Amino acid sequence: DDAIAAGVLVGYNRQCGSRVYGLESDLSWTNYEATGVLAGQSLTTSYDYFGTLRGRIGFVHDENVLFYLTGGLAYANVDHQLLAPGFGINQSDSDLKFGYTIGGGIELSRGRWTMRAEALYVDLGDTKIDYTGAAICGGVCRANIEWDDDFVVARVGLTLRLDREEPKYEPLK
Repeated sequence: DDAIAAGVLVGYNRQCGSRVYGLESDLSWTNYEATGVLAGQSLTTSYDYFGTLRGRIGFVHDENVLFYLTGGLAYANVDHQLLAPGFGINQSDSDLKFGYTIGGGIELSRGRWTMRAEALYVDLGDTKIDYTGAAICGGVCRANIEWDDDFVVARVGLTLRLDREEPKYEPLK
């Protein structure tokens, strides 16, 4: 499913010739929610926020264009809900989960301002949850669900560099 996210990014980059090395962290708030219905049972996953702490390596092209790869730690507040009225189950489980992210992007620089477009794959692992409820007929019902928590983020951003001097990428040689 589609969602919208907005967030903040902080980081530090160092340029050595045409190579750029850096570390950045971001935090995004989102309205992501996906629901699937199977035989009258509703399964919902939602994320309130997610963030990353990533290393970054890139190569400068034509003085103001940076192509980069990035990867590192990812985390998110994940909520899973099973609603199975016929089996007496209405349970929600929320947890802060950790995993990894990997991706890449392009950054265009003009003075202290940069615009970027990037894509990240985020994998927070699998979660197995046991659900128990009281069925309409008076018996006890159990369900074991395995949730696969991974998603892709495609985003654009505008950044103001806080350098003391006007940054200038060196051209590739």
